[in-house]
Amino acid sequence: MLQQSSFTYIPLFAVFALALAYLATSLNLPVALAHPYVLIPATQTDPQEHHHQQQQQQQPVLQQDTQQLPFGSRWSHTTKHSSDATVLVTGQDLPSETFTLKHLLHRGGNQFPGLFRRLDLDPADLKLLELKTGRPHTHRLKVKATKTLKPRDQSYRNQGFRSFDASIAPESWTTEVIPGPDIEDKDTVLQLSKLNYNAYMEHGSSGWYDLEGKWTVNSTFGWEEEGVRGHVYASEDNATLVISIKGTSPLGGGSTSTRDKINEILWTVQDMYPGTNVWLTGHSLGGSLTALLGLTFGIPTVTFEAPGDRLAATRLHLPMPPAIDWNDLPLYHFGHTADPVFLGQCNGPSSLCYYSGYAMESKCHTGRSCVYNPVEEDGWKVDIRTHRLWDTIEGVIKPKDVPGCKPEVDCVDCELWTYT
Repeated sequence: MLQQSSFTYIPLFAVFALALAYLATSLNLPVALAHPYVLIPATQTDPQEHHHQQQQQQQPVLQQDTQQLPFGSRWSHTTKHSSDATVLVTGQDLPSETFTLKHLLHRGGNQFPGLFRRLDLDPADLKLLELKTGRPHTHRLKVKATKTLKPRDQSYRNQGFRSFDASIAPESWTTEVIPGPDIEDKDTVLQLSKLNYNAYMEHGSSGWYDLEGKWTVNSTFGWEEEGVRGHVYASEDNATLVISIKGTSPLGGGSTSTRDKINEILWTVQDMYPGTNVWLTGHSLGGSLTALLGLTFGIPTVTFEAPGDRLAATRLHLPMPPAIDWNDLPLYHFGHTADPVFLGQCNGPSSLCYYSGYAMESKCHTGRSCVYNPVEEDGWKVDIRTHRLWDTIEGVIKPKDVPGCKPEVDCVDCELWTYT
């Protein structure tokens, strides 16, 4: 039995599991994402085997699902770059892209669990939104060719449900070189952090498109009250999307903070932009969720101050190459040494997380971590308040150079846990 303290413990991996389940059940991804096996009736195809088939009762057989992975497994970026991803060289500089906010998506929380709405923005709406929030919603990012590993199909899920070993054979992987954000460029990292901060801004509009059911915004429900916020940015030619998923609000610092703990939500815009190149980004819990998606589908992902996600990835049996080299995956986690959530140290009676019902003990990240060090360089103290994205932008990302990104070698999650 797992020994733990008596306060309410929120197992993040359970939140991640439910969130990933939404990809198949709620968000129009292929059915095979929800059902790792496809039942196909046995059929008689060879007359010479007819007498053998008569001797045994015909039973459904399990066939491994080899359906192609979604989220832009085929790179169709043809306007500014070559349409053949194999001609790119890892590290090659590509033309910069300008991304503009095109859609806002909103999933309801526990009070309105069936709510799913989309707001499409035209240039006039975008201008009005910028005037209202005082922040631009157009961001220019440098692009660089990056290597990634992807499962060739979804058959890895069959093994994942049978074994605790989530790794799959080398021949089941494909190596691709695709365009991704240049995480060595300071302004690109800054723009991505601002893009995430915009997801926390309040928005109001009567132009919401209800994707599920009919809903009316009233005094008891609004964009700022319930659910998870997400922004979809598109390049000028719609060949590349950046999807930002909002994490939790600061503890006690926003109207969504208590509700975010039970929101399990993700969405996809694959049906809106089929075959496009997709990048993911997120802050806090939203960052961990995007990292799990990036690992699953092998797409570029940049997170900010995300809790450790490696334990969740292992327990969910997400695809991992044998003899994992995290340098082969375009997953980047930006954080700093004063953030107890990023470090997995927000736990115990002396922490604010304890009194808010959280226990943040997972600290190991997938991919590579890019860690600023304001504790030694600027005298910061480890404090939950430094987890606020705006403080990180102004105090760390803006004034400092981009840190090197490297895997967390020999990292162990929850080393003080005991099992009996």
